[in-house]
Amino acid sequence: LSLLLFIVGWIAAKLISWAVYKILTKTEIDNWIAERIGIDLLFENKEAAKKAMEAHALERGIAAVVFWLLMALVVVGVLE
Repeated sequence: LSLLLFIVGWIAAKLISWAVYKILTKTEIDNWIAERIGIDLLFENKEAAKKAMEAHALERGIAAVVFWLLMALVVVGVLE
């Protein structure tokens, strides 16, 4: 039963993180927030920042954080 819960939780976490990624790539909210908090200042020039934003690096990072947070909840649930 625990293995089944883990597999279902893993699939759910993957689907939710994929949905978060797709939503973030369709909107400009994350890019606006990144500019407001100065993430683009970490790059030496604006072209490097633009290239990183075009590669959806921020979206992938946020989706990965969502996935691992959900997986932490799944693991806690399975170990109960």
